[in-house]
Amino acid sequence: VLYKLKVDDPVDAIALHGFTGAWGLIVVGLLADKTYVGQVYSDATDYGIFYGGEGKLLGAEIVGIICIFLWVMSTQGLLFFVLSKLGLLRASADE
Repeated sequence: VLYKLKVDDPVDAIALHGFTGAWGLIVVGLLADKTYVGQVYSDATDYGIFYGGEGKLLGAEIVGIICIFLWVMSTQGLLFFVLSKLGLLRASADE
């Protein structure tokens, strides 16, 4: 997918950190056991969908993914824009 979109990511940081991090959050919303959620939060009212949860936890995890995505895109977009305008984003052929 990244190759088709022509994303310049030679070390696969997006695939490694972005997609797997998002998957880790989604899995919590799907597989969080009521017992373990109760150990962390005294009033464990929601847990993973596969364990009978209502989906509130999964919804919260998806909102978290969206917030993280927006934060990273805005801060890194600004950083890369400034670096590009200053001519510091790419190394020259001589370097």
